[in-house]
Amino acid sequence: MSIKRLACPGCGNTVNVPASMAKTRCPSCNLVFSTQNPTAPRSTTANSGPKRTQSNQDADSGSESKMMQWVIALGVAFVAMLVLIVITFFRVGRQQEEAKQAEAVAAEQRAVAEQEAKKNLQYRVVDLPESTRQQIYRDYTAMTDSMNRNSNKIPKSGAAGQAFAGLTQKIADRETTHLALENNISDEDIEQIMIEGEAKGW
Repeated sequence: MSIKRLACPGCGNTVNVPASMAKTRCPSCNLVFSTQNPTAPRSTTANSGPKRTQSNQDADSGSESKMMQWVIALGVAFVAMLVLIVITFFRVGRQQEEAKQAEAVAAEQRAVAEQEAKKNLQYRVVDLPESTRQQIYRDYTAMTDSMNRNSNKIPKSGAAGQAFAGLTQKIADRETTHLALENNISDEDIEQIMIEGEAKGW
């Protein structure tokens, strides 16, 4: 039997092939090739399988990579949103705290201004004992406070509001006259006592 020595076109390995065989398989790389034209292999079945497998592996690897990128992107977005929420929360809390502090300072300033205004009130001391003047101030203040509480239940505008305002003024005038007669002083003296009470914080 005649033997031919051929070089495998796939890996270059020398293959001993009977001269009667039209094609053979390389024992090294499993490539099937023609013994008549070994440089042009007719079949690459042995290698096509691994190539497709490698392609599938590359596709799977690409899918996993894309999925990982999405997971990372979502994680970064979540962390950024969480940081933004925390910053906003602290910023709003700080603004509210600053607003409270500003309101407290403004209230304190108003209180100081009111105290200063009371100190600057000009009044004439009525010729009555201070305890009597204090009692007159308290009685008149109690009457006006009662009227103010009742006035909150009635609309300021309209006929009802105007009628109530006129009524309260008449009551105040009557109370002033009553206190003046009771203490043998004038209505103007009652006004001076009220100014003194505001100035001294009775």
